[in-house]
This record gives sequence, structure tokens and C-alpha cells, in this order.
Amino acid sequence: MLALNQFHLGTLNDALPLSLVITEDRKRKFLVGGNQHEKHAICVAGLDVGLAFKLDATEESNWRGLIIDNVSIEVDERRIEDPDRPPHLSLVRTESKLFIVAQTGIPTSILIADGLISDRGTMRAAFSRWQITIGTGAENRVLVERKPPGVLFQH
Repeated sequence: MLALNQFHLGTLNDALPLSLVITEDRKRKFLVGGNQHEKHAICVAGLDVGLAFKLDATEESNWRGLIIDNVSIEVDERRIEDPDRPPHLSLVRTESKLFIVAQTGIPTSILIADGLISDRGTMRAAFSRWQITIGTGAENRVLVERKPPGVLFQH
């Protein structure tokens, strides 16, 4: 369950980057990425997984639901992939940026977050297993979990 202070209601256009939107029909969960000037929605669970599109602030969004702001993204350090050929829906960390590989007609990398602690140089890593969470410590809760096909569990 979500506490009343953990969400608000609105459309995809109302959501800020690093928000999760659960549609009112509960058939899709969208992660909103980008920055204040250009936002994208990526379907990370439910119908249309992997579909991504640019949000246009001048158009009314048909996608309405619960908006959960300031979600956290955690990666499984045991599932590091080749950043030059990341699998679909992998997260790719490059310097201070985090991207997701999604489908916008063709596979593309979409900015999820910027301003992360930067590494030295131009190192990159891709992660095929990750999750979206809310809360910290004992209150930490998984909202979306991405497991690559064929992965049942990890030791």
C-alpha cells in the first residue's frame, strides 16, 4: 500500500522525471525520464513494456493515474552487460547520466536521470536487472522489478 503522502493524481504530462505513473486501469506502469525541458515516458510494466515516447506539454495526455514522485532505481551489480550492446530495457550508466534502452520505433537510449555522481573519464556499464523502489530502510518497497528473460533468481 502507498501512504497518502507518497502519491498524487494526474497525467503523464504532470509527472516529473524520476516519477512512476501507474495508469488508472492498472494495465501499465510508466517511468518518466528526462529533464524539465524534455520528458519521455517509458512503459516498464504491464501492457506495451518497452514502448517509449516523448511527452508534449502542449498536448493533453490520455494516460491518467497515480503519480509516485522521486522513485529510486536500484541495479543488480551481478547483471552487468556490454554497454555497447545492451539488451532491451537495460539501464546504461555513462558518467553522470542514466539511460534506458527502449523502443521509440527503433531501439534508442532515453535519458532517465542526470547529475549523478560522476565517475572518472568515460566509463560505462549496462545493467539488465534492476528495480524501481520507494522508501528507505525497513520502509523500502519494490514497485517494479525488471528481470531479463530466463533469469529466475541470482545467488
